[in-house]
Amino acid sequence: MDYSNLKNLILKAKNKDQSAMEELINEYKYLIIKEASKVHVRGYEMEDLIQMGNITLMRCLEKYTPEKGNFTAYISYAIKNNFNYLIRQRAKDNEVQTIEAPIETNLRIEDTLIADASTDDIFIDKEMYKLINREVDNLQDNLRDLITFIYINCEGNLKDYSKYRNLNYSTAAKRRTVALNKLRSSLNSLCV
Repeated sequence: MDYSNLKNLILKAKNKDQSAMEELINEYKYLIIKEASKVHVRGYEMEDLIQMGNITLMRCLEKYTPEKGNFTAYISYAIKNNFNYLIRQRAKDNEVQTIEAPIETNLRIEDTLIADASTDDIFIDKEMYKLINREVDNLQDNLRDLITFIYINCEGNLKDYSKYRNLNYSTAAKRRTVALNKLRSSLNSLCV
């Protein structure tokens, strides 16, 4: 269809001419089908998407003015946007709950599950705890102090420790690296 015929058809359809509206829908049905075939939304059949495209065409016809440019480009862009909007809305509706997601009050699903720890696991955890504590006790005083402050007593992070001990942050970071490396090597030598 040439531009002048399309322009006349648009004007007639804007003036509520039913036959012009049907002709426009027929003119753009392949564009609507093409765009609808690119979209897969759970719960929507192809006919539903085509109907949404037709409704978009009618809405665009009401809002269209020649200053907005080419009607075909305008309608194509609007149909794509409406389908993308539908996909975004359905994605929000279909969000999957994770185990960390909060449920009623301030609990998480994870907190309501009962741990299935065997006696072997409990024994191994206790032995590892004893072993780590023994190795921490073998560290130099300043290194033991840092590990105890940050990891055992959980009094704060490295920045808090450096303020507490009136140390430069980089000095505290070096101490932490030395302490963790010594712990790692001593634990590795015991486990081998």
